[in-house]
Amino acid sequence: MNITKIRSVCIIDDDPIFIYGTKRIMNEADFTDEILVFNDGQEAFDALKTITEKGEELPSMIFFRH
Repeated sequence: MNITKIRSVCIIDDDPIFIYGTKRIMNEADFTDEILVFNDGQEAFDALKTITEKGEELPSMIFFRH
């Protein structure tokens, strides 16, 4: 089975254990090239807005846990 690698992923959470575990699983599975991490929604919104204003590509997936 051939699985396409995701270019970038965004994690939004303030729990360092969740972030660590999620990043570790993604890295071991060779799931993505880039992982963006934000500790809260406002921080993520501001950064993603800047990305779009620069004309850059947004992450393909956003993981958010509340």
